[in-house]
Amino acid sequence: MNIISSIILVLIGVCIFVLLATLFFKEKRKKYTAENVLKDLEMQKLLMEKRSKDEQDIDIPYTFIDSFFNNFSFTEKIAPYNVITEARRYEWFIGIKEYWTIYIVGSTVLTASLFIMLNGHIGCVIGYVLGFYIHRFMLHVHRRKYKFIENDRISIYMKTMTNSLHILGTVIDAIEEVKPLVHSSIREELDKATFKLKQGKSVAEALTSLDKKYPYKELIFFHEMLDVADKNGGKNTEALESIAMDFEDRKVKQMQLYAETTQGMKAFRNTASIVISLPFIFKFFVPQAYSILMRTPLGSIVFIFISLVILYCYTRLQKLADWNPEE
Repeated sequence: MNIISSIILVLIGVCIFVLLATLFFKEKRKKYTAENVLKDLEMQKLLMEKRSKDEQDIDIPYTFIDSFFNNFSFTEKIAPYNVITEARRYEWFIGIKEYWTIYIVGSTVLTASLFIMLNGHIGCVIGYVLGFYIHRFMLHVHRRKYKFIENDRISIYMKTMTNSLHILGTVIDAIEEVKPLVHSSIREELDKATFKLKQGKSVAEALTSLDKKYPYKELIFFHEMLDVADKNGGKNTEALESIAMDFEDRKVKQMQLYAETTQGMKAFRNTASIVISLPFIFKFFVPQAYSILMRTPLGSIVFIFISLVILYCYTRLQKLADWNPEE
């Protein structure tokens, strides 16, 4: 038992060192302004677009583990197939190997932490169960970042489509003019729309697939007004311009909110990491304090309670950062 405890403690020590090094030993501190956040997201967008087509089209294996998890509603979202499929929706291209690597590393660290918090109680093995939900947290992080990239792509599409329709007069010609200017994910849907328009479908019907792919109420309303403008010969595009500007304003407000909350979230994560690391620091450097703090049931309960409070505060801050200023 002593050997196992020593191994777990060494593992935790290494993880804490890497965490603290990542948090505190940066080459320089970032300035969290809307401009810098936009630059960072633009760089991430370029990296996403460099992903090869072959990597995106790799088949996702469906195993017996997926079949088992899909039988229950509370485990359906953590099935490997479902996680990887949703990750691709946000252009996070992980495979089955990455899924299990994240699980093994994350659940081991989590179990080791619970081992210390619970003073070696067998209940720490629940960390290997909770480890499956690490992917959900990582998906949430990628989804937040991808939201801004997605909004930027839609905003570009709206503005270029409005300008092209005003100049060319027909939606089909406007779509052909817009295709080279928009992202490939939107271009694919515009190719489908062009085919449907040539078959005699209305603009609203032709662009239904784009509405389903990006279910924004502003985009749906934009396509409805686009249908009206097309029937009027491409005239009266003021409504389209207004919708495009409103969507752009919404994107900017969300970016400003994200920039203002990022610094606070970073400070909160640093403080929370230090608080949660206290038992491990005591274990290595102040064994007497560790004995007083964690060797009693009350001490373990208090520390777990503090950890839950930190988790609750973190989720509340995340909801604030995700707030939609237009709602």
